[in-house]
Amino acid sequence: TTLTLGLDTIGLAAGAIEGQLIILTNQPTLPTLSYSVSLTVENAPAIVVPTENLLFSDTFVDAISSKEILVENPGTETLTLISADFDDATFSFAETLPIDVAPGDTGTLTALFSPTLVDSFSTVFTLANNSPTTPEVLITLTGVSVLGPEIAIDPSALSVTVPKGGQTTHSLIVHNQGGFELLWSVEAIDDTVQVTTVTGGPDEPETPPDPETPPDPETPPD
Repeated sequence: TTLTLGLDTIGLAAGAIEGQLIILTNQPTLPTLSYSVSLTVENAPAIVVPTENLLFSDTFVDAISSKEILVENPGTETLTLISADFDDATFSFAETLPIDVAPGDTGTLTALFSPTLVDSFSTVFTLANNSPTTPEVLITLTGVSVLGPEIAIDPSALSVTVPKGGQTTHSLIVHNQGGFELLWSVEAIDDTVQVTTVTGGPDEPETPPDPETPPDPETPPD
């Protein structure tokens, strides 16, 4: 029979620790056995990543989404995040490694998802570090890309001649050539041009008409 003894040094200060393991038996002459345990804790970094599976929200093609990855160091020495090995270039980090995390502190890595086509993406990357107990941490990143809106104006530019003091009206057609709802508004950036009316913009709910007021009843004659 093998007895496995686990020793956890997280949160312990460096130094020597003495302890006793009590083993109970049904041996009449030795019902209790005291077993001495000596533990020497050495200063070292440690790594804890609370979330090892990250899911990005739906992201437009040619856009960039970001997610933060927290990296804790419960150890007693500086933790160094050495490198991250991505097998899919759609994912990356905003930061440049290596990065140091002080003892008892929490560092942040910003994972980026930048799709260039419509698809589902998933990758498992290895975060290498100098922790003697966990030199590599595997983290899974998953994301889905969708076509975004794409605006086109017809005509593409407007050139008109108006007599001084006069007014004119021209219609512009807004097309959405993309795969997602297009939200838009309009304003003039030149004081010489005033946008007085916008038609064909984002749909707004119709205002129901006011109910008709019934006529007053006639007063009967005396």
